[in-house]
Amino acid sequence: MKKSAISLEIKGGLLLIFVLLIYTKSYSQIGVKASYSRASYSNIEERLKRQFENVDKVFGNNFEFGLYYRYQIKNSGFELLPGINWKFSPKGNLGLSYQRYVLEIPMIIYPLNMEGDCGCPDFSIRNKFFEKHLFFILSPSVNYEKKTLKREDITAIFSNTYFKVGLGVGILLPFTEKISLAPDILFNWAFNDKWDKGIFNNPQLTDISTSYNDMSFDLRVNYKF
Repeated sequence: MKKSAISLEIKGGLLLIFVLLIYTKSYSQIGVKASYSRASYSNIEERLKRQFENVDKVFGNNFEFGLYYRYQIKNSGFELLPGINWKFSPKGNLGLSYQRYVLEIPMIIYPLNMEGDCGCPDFSIRNKFFEKHLFFILSPSVNYEKKTLKREDITAIFSNTYFKVGLGVGILLPFTEKISLAPDILFNWAFNDKWDKGIFNNPQLTDISTSYNDMSFDLRVNYKF
C-alpha cells in the first residue's frame, strides 16, 4: 500500500479520537500496555513448510508494547482506550520476522456495573470487587505490518495494512489510589493480511491474501490524574 494511503488511515483514526474527546463527558487516565501472543496462519504455514526443508516452526512469539489514553464515560459502564502500539516478532528458524504498528480504539464494557461510578479513586469501590471490576473488551484496530524473510536462497521484504478485531475478558485491579492494573485475555481475528508471492517458489501465484487468528495475554497499567 502507498505511504500516502497509510498516512490517510492514521490521520482518520486520530481525527476520530479528537472528536470523541470533544463530545464525550469523561475523566481520563493514561496507560501503558504489554502483550504476548502467537499467531496461527494455517494456509501460509503449510505452504512454507512444504517449500523450505528443516523448518518445524514458521511463526514465533509476538511481543507488543503501547501507550494509550483511558476515557471513562461518566454515568455509564463504558470506557474507551485509544492508543498506538508497536508489535514485533524475533526471527525464527525460517528466517521470518516482522514489525507492526497498530492504531487501536478498544471499548471496555463493565456488564455488572452499567450505571458507572462517580470517578472516585479505585480504592473506594473495592467492596463490590467483581461487580465493579470485571469487564469485557472489544478491540478494533488498523495494522501496518512490515515482514522480512532472510535466508541464504531468498530475501524478501514486503508490507501491507489490514484490519483486526479482538474480543476478550479482563479484570481491573486497584494498586494505589492513582494506579491500577488490568490484565485481560483477548481472542483476535485479522483480515486481508497480504503475503508477497516472491517468497513462494511458484511463478503462477499472485500475492496471497489471508486471515489469521491469535490469543493474546495483555497487561495494562493505568495512571489516574
